[in-house]
Amino acid sequence: MNHKMNTLPILSAILTSSIFGLSFLFSKKALNIVDPFTLLPFRFLVAFLIISILIFFGGIKINYKDKNIKSLLFLSLAQPIVYFIFETFGIQYSSSSQAGLMIALIPIFVTILSAYILKETPSIKQCGFIFLSVSGVVFIVLMNGSNSSGSLLGVFLLLGAVLSACV
Repeated sequence: MNHKMNTLPILSAILTSSIFGLSFLFSKKALNIVDPFTLLPFRFLVAFLIISILIFFGGIKINYKDKNIKSLLFLSLAQPIVYFIFETFGIQYSSSSQAGLMIALIPIFVTILSAYILKETPSIKQCGFIFLSVSGVVFIVLMNGSNSSGSLLGVFLLLGAVLSACV
């Protein structure tokens, strides 16, 4: 039982990371067919339906009683709404590998902002794993080569996604 309890979160993290990583490729392919104003509502509709089904069948429990709804509304604007707008348009004007590389910078920006705003000091171990994850993405992008082009506008839009994710 204990082995299963340790394995399930790891498998869940691998599955989540795989889906998240492939979403850049899928978004880039979808943007070749539809415009961002069609893709964004479709993504939100699918997410809403999946969450609604999970809530209805009891897979997720939600309780807003005695919660600060104003903070939740602000957070819901920054992430996912602003984030996905920047990400989708950024992917449209860049390659999916550039998007993956830019989004991999989120842990670095979060660490910097949490040190500045929250006065948190990251441990050596945290810094090491952040470096490891970002260098892994850089390695993959470098091994694939730079045969796909992107624009500076795409990089700035993806930077907007990174900053909104950090909020």
